[in-house]
Amino acid sequence: MGGPLPKSKTSKCSCVPFGGRKQEGVSFEGVILSNAQFECTIYAFGAHVASWRSLSDLEVFKTKPEFLFVSKKAILDGTKPIRGGIPICFPQFGKLGECTNQHGFARNATWEFVGSEVDEEKVLAKATFTLSSTEKTMKEFPYKFKLNYTVSIEKEFLNTKLEVINEDEKAFEFTTALHTYFGAKSITDIAVKGLNGVRYTDSLEDGKKCVEGEEEIRFDKEVDRIYRRNVALVDKERLEIIDRVWEDKGVLSQHTRGVAMTTKNLNDAVVWNPWIDKAKSMGDFGDEEYKEMVCVEAAAIDEPVKVKPGASWIGEQTLEAVINLAHFSV
Repeated sequence: MGGPLPKSKTSKCSCVPFGGRKQEGVSFEGVILSNAQFECTIYAFGAHVASWRSLSDLEVFKTKPEFLFVSKKAILDGTKPIRGGIPICFPQFGKLGECTNQHGFARNATWEFVGSEVDEEKVLAKATFTLSSTEKTMKEFPYKFKLNYTVSIEKEFLNTKLEVINEDEKAFEFTTALHTYFGAKSITDIAVKGLNGVRYTDSLEDGKKCVEGEEEIRFDKEVDRIYRRNVALVDKERLEIIDRVWEDKGVLSQHTRGVAMTTKNLNDAVVWNPWIDKAKSMGDFGDEEYKEMVCVEAAAIDEPVKVKPGASWIGEQTLEAVINLAHFSV
């Protein structure tokens, strides 16, 4: 993958809270992180990262500055999770638990913004949100817990870190995912790399066990897979989401960009695109928007996380914006 991005001539880092921001007539509170190279918007509802966009003058970014996808039909009144960005799945992924709502309740709850940090020297801006158990959550997940979620942008990196603290007298277990929606110029121009040889469960084939045989995963139909990477592979090879932003024949390496994903304690990877029929069946997703996105989700699913009383667990994902991806297959 390509090298680091050029440094900005000026570095101005900030974390600016906002309230009453109108999105389609609906008010949300949150914060905007900025480090002069990138800007990130986080809503308190769901501690939801809704935008990560470049502020660079480079053409490869000016053409499409936003790296994440949020549906134009996303429900923004707090009655449903926001379709797009980075939803937090907790205490269960999908329906792998007792919660009524798919993916649990964390993405449906309003979190508390508890602190921020800026560091001009590191080109860093950071915000932390917290969510604690309530009588309502105890009905579905009968344990006392506290979640700390820290989002930071440092140079060309976006880091999201979830800490789960067991405040109960009993041990508990959970599954989780950072359900990242990546934007794409076109689904035909995007590829996911780094999963060749990895075993996966195909959710569209009744959980059929398979092994990935392609160097790059491309999309021409619905895809819904849970890849189970071992720790050695996670440490050795990062995932790459490659987007061909625009094309001049024979010069692809100068016209591609992408995101490199590294993780800690989130060894599984979910790859999803709803394609035509499922896109039409979702009320908060445009019929044609499957062409503009792909989900690659850092997760802990295959082996539920167990946390003893008084103990904690941390899972994190780091995304790096990279340009000049010379290995895109055509």
